[in-house]
Amino acid sequence: MKKKYWTCSIARPVIEQVSQNAPHFAGSSGIYSETKVSEQPYFLPARLLLLLILLLAGCGKAVLYDGVYTGRSEADDTGAYGEVRVTIASGKITDCSFVTWQRDGTRKDSEYGKVNGEISNQDFYDKAQLAVRAMESYAREYVKSQDLKALDAISGATIAYNQFLEAVETALEKARKLQ
Repeated sequence: MKKKYWTCSIARPVIEQVSQNAPHFAGSSGIYSETKVSEQPYFLPARLLLLLILLLAGCGKAVLYDGVYTGRSEADDTGAYGEVRVTIASGKITDCSFVTWQRDGTRKDSEYGKVNGEISNQDFYDKAQLAVRAMESYAREYVKSQDLKALDAISGATIAYNQFLEAVETALEKARKLQ
């Protein structure tokens, strides 16, 4: 089964603008007229229908194909990046995991924030571990909500949040392509 959703949200404002303010070409002669569409109601239905058809032809529905997809964010200023693994089944996100990596290839996990295996700065370690917990939370909440826009950044873990969003979008781009 494929998940379908609308990817275009510009039709309504464009149609409203055309119906209220846009100049048009009068008749079949191609002579430009400054008369507003709303002042010549016999042109309005046909022009709106044509505009709607053109807009919707470009909008379509995006389809997420079932499977397991991975995505990676760009590296941040320190060289760290995030990776996701998204599973889509029956048109829904059924599983998501998110891991971030340091520049040297070390995974950010329970050791993240330690120096040589020891906590040398408790405040730094606590902040690092907040980011680790946030990574798990972002993935869990994404599966629950099925919507990236519904996720809120966790204070102190906004870099991980941005990496998560970017990595998921990369994975979903793969899921949208025809197999």
